[in-house]
Amino acid sequence: MEVVYWEGGLLRHEVEAIETMRKTFQEKVVTELSKPKVKAQSSPSMWPWKGYAGFRFADSRGKEGEFDLVIVTHKNVLIVELKHWHGKITSNAGKWYQNGDERDRSPVSITQNKVYLLQKKLNAIKSKFPDSRVPTIKFCVVLSGNCNFDELPDAEREHVLHLNDFLMLANEHQYNKKFRPHPEAAGLNHHFEVFDQLLKQGNAKPKELMVDGFRAGELIFEHPGKVYVEYQATNENNKAERALLRMWDFSKLDDIDAKTPEGRFKILSRERDVLVYLGQRDLELSRRCLKPIKNPSKDSITQEFSELCELPAEHYRLNEFINRYVEQFPETGRIKLAKIMVAQFATMHGFKVAHRDLGDHSIWFSPSSAIALSNFIAAYHQPVGTVGPRRDQLSIGAIELPEDRSETAHRGTPFHRDVFALGMLCWHLIQAKPLPLKLDMSYIESVRSAMQCSGTWYADVLISALNETPDARYADAGELLDKLNQSTPVLDGIFDFDPAVLEPFALPMFTAYKAFPGEEEILDTEDKEVYRSGLSIVKLWPSIHANTPQGGQGAMLLAFFEKLGTLQKSNYEFLPIIEQFGYGKGGMPFLVQHYIAGLHWSELPQVTPERALAVIRKLMVGVECLHEQLISHGDLHPNNIKVLLPTSEEDQVEVYLLDMPDLSASGAQPFNNRYSPLRMV
Repeated sequence: MEVVYWEGGLLRHEVEAIETMRKTFQEKVVTELSKPKVKAQSSPSMWPWKGYAGFRFADSRGKEGEFDLVIVTHKNVLIVELKHWHGKITSNAGKWYQNGDERDRSPVSITQNKVYLLQKKLNAIKSKFPDSRVPTIKFCVVLSGNCNFDELPDAEREHVLHLNDFLMLANEHQYNKKFRPHPEAAGLNHHFEVFDQLLKQGNAKPKELMVDGFRAGELIFEHPGKVYVEYQATNENNKAERALLRMWDFSKLDDIDAKTPEGRFKILSRERDVLVYLGQRDLELSRRCLKPIKNPSKDSITQEFSELCELPAEHYRLNEFINRYVEQFPETGRIKLAKIMVAQFATMHGFKVAHRDLGDHSIWFSPSSAIALSNFIAAYHQPVGTVGPRRDQLSIGAIELPEDRSETAHRGTPFHRDVFALGMLCWHLIQAKPLPLKLDMSYIESVRSAMQCSGTWYADVLISALNETPDARYADAGELLDKLNQSTPVLDGIFDFDPAVLEPFALPMFTAYKAFPGEEEILDTEDKEVYRSGLSIVKLWPSIHANTPQGGQGAMLLAFFEKLGTLQKSNYEFLPIIEQFGYGKGGMPFLVQHYIAGLHWSELPQVTPERALAVIRKLMVGVECLHEQLISHGDLHPNNIKVLLPTSEEDQVEVYLLDMPDLSASGAQPFNNRYSPLRMV
């Protein structure tokens, strides 16, 4: 069988299954398949067949427009959905489960919808078929893994086949028994040119990679040994939610463990074990690490396996962050970023965990200076120890270390390795230079020379991190951070801030009182004004001038506006809608939010225990959601919380957090300790 492939749209197991079909569905092997199990053989008119694999219609959306394989046979068109699953397959409420774990909407249901789409396409060109008769379309889900689907409902099981059973359709008796084609349907295989024209270039494109509802976008990283690749993926149902999609190819590992599901599970579990260990000791550090979204079962980890990791909003890998933003930071701001990065590893090293594979691929920053860490695949974890020889295959090895040049060289500790890498990363961050793809020893020597000629205080600190001898470096990231802090000069003044970075938030002709006439005054002080205008709340900060920010107000305003931008995109239900923000005529910062007409927390009437619990849950969910994004309110009190209580007990309550974020001319962050434990007051 001839197969036309659209490159890039299929996984390894799908290609392997299609290749098996390609070799089977042809006249020369039919007698081997039909003897001695079945007596009937195929007639010459049954062949050839033709397949079209890994495409999607250019004008379609979602899974229904994507096809693993379409086979044009002698009588029917077959739509084939391929799955490589192991274990027990069950169905409940329209979803399939593998060994009890929810996988996705039923592939039978999804593939049935593809029939309707292809039928529509063929109806549009039916004049090209004999007697304008559109061919019959059948569909099936073909499972190439070792699985049991006996418990699927009859209506679904009818359309599901193991790969070996599907191959038996090469026998005409089996084909007719399965599909019961119309007697006059023969001869469809004389019209391949109609399907070629339908799927010509421009009408069809490579199928997009989709995993658990996340659609792969740009390829953002490839392991040098092709052990895995990483994509930035988007939730099909919520475009604001991103994830890191990591596609493993365990066949690239020369390791006995990579040959078995148990061994592959062991390799994958190591990163999760490290992150769980860190989470038990420092929740905030754990939240700044990209964690796998799902916990796979051993049986589900095939040779080619996909996993999704959390990806915080507005975070960029180190090089992209440097190229996009760091040049805009003053030197003191870049040094602060470097310290933030080193501080994460100082905490980690304190728990006896070392990353051991630092580089552009494993550090993420946001414009608000939040940081995230990833790719703990080769990490050192003291309770478990080292990964062993496999580390060389799993590591990226972006930064060449002196101790790796010789088998007899003193290796130092895993923490010495991180310190060396951190020295390189800090230098590039402070210099606003992206890292090259490979930092070999000749490049590292050029960095050392630049440090020696720099004359800056931080160069003297970082060059010790790059010492040839591991024991001569800082013992861990904690020592490096201490040295950076101790060596930082005390400045007489605040660093210069370039107001140009605030220009994206400027509305020079905007006057709040004209755009939003005041109807009710809520607050009026020298530093802050708040009033209601119709269905909007308007906040102004008259003592701050974004055109000529004083002291540290520039950086404060930038962080404030960026946080507002993040919250505006988030569409959180517990925050009043952010309608508009920026700074207007005269440089006055402003914020316009939707007015919430509910009751303040302190004004709530007596309610039923069930309603009280519902209100409490809403409040906790909102605060927890902020904390997951590494954002704190800072000034929660009864007058900063409003509740909408519906008249019916069956309707949901709504809880809103107010005055968040806030701004202060002094730069002080709003807070209250009214509800803090005594030892924190």
